[in-house]
Amino acid sequence: MKRVLLAAAVVFSLAASGCGEKGTGWEGNWKVADTQGQTFYITLNVDGTATATRAGGPEAGVWSLVEDTVYISWNTGWKGMIVKEGEGFKKSAFEPGVPFSDPPTNTSSAERVDSIP
Repeated sequence: MKRVLLAAAVVFSLAASGCGEKGTGWEGNWKVADTQGQTFYITLNVDGTATATRAGGPEAGVWSLVEDTVYISWNTGWKGMIVKEGEGFKKSAFEPGVPFSDPPTNTSSAERVDSIP
């Protein structure tokens, strides 16, 4: 029961913090890679929800923009972030239990794309 309440609190706090606020410029489709280097796509929706098209099956989550970084909490327990780096963008992924303050489990480039093939 405590885990359910904690998960609900995290989702609520992300939603209340302006998740997917329209016009942030971060909404849309992003081409990234997983820990095995396999390409997949993340969609950041205006309503603060996120989806991913990973080979192991689709994932769902919520996202929030804090300054110039998108933070994503996935239903699998993984967390991710997309940040502008130089002229491009970088995606970092954190396995369950690893906080954003620790080194990421995986990083890849992140590229905005018009559509998902």
